[in-house]
Amino acid sequence: EKDSTFYWNEKKASEAIARLEDMRGMAFKNSIVAYGMAGGKAVAVATDQNDGNNWRNLTLPEAGRISITTTADVAYLLTDNGNVFTSTDLNTWTQTAAMTGLKQLVAASKTEVYAIADNGTLQKSTDNGASWSADDIDSPAAFLPNADISGFAVPTKTNSDIEKIYLFGNRYDNGTVTCNIW
Repeated sequence: EKDSTFYWNEKKASEAIARLEDMRGMAFKNSIVAYGMAGGKAVAVATDQNDGNNWRNLTLPEAGRISITTTADVAYLLTDNGNVFTSTDLNTWTQTAAMTGLKQLVAASKTEVYAIADNGTLQKSTDNGASWSADDIDSPAAFLPNADISGFAVPTKTNSDIEKIYLFGNRYDNGTVTCNIW
């Protein structure tokens, strides 16, 4: 980005990324990360933010479908069997919870991690994913997205210690699709 103009820089094709299905991307510390499924197994690759051409495989704790969300310092990973892991380097993972009943991690702030549970409720952890409870929301959980979900945290303009959590996704209900933004 230069002078309020956004410039695209094409990078060379990457077989590491091309093989991914159900791909997601994110930034973590000084890396750009892509993850998804390849050959029925979870795969994650990363490159330096200033590179984009040289991708390295990351070590994952389990091979099934995963979801990842991050803060500035910690990555949270949820496996398809409900196990939650944390990492500060995307290669060394520590399990913090097992069989949580969670479906997908959606966002993390400095103090909380958010997920959608198997039953469709929004769940929150205040202890790095070790325990989870239903989050207080201002609308019925029936309005939460149930597919194509992603989210992020941003500091408020008036106080950088307070973060807003944004949640995006689609809601499929009786043949109707609606886009939900919370």
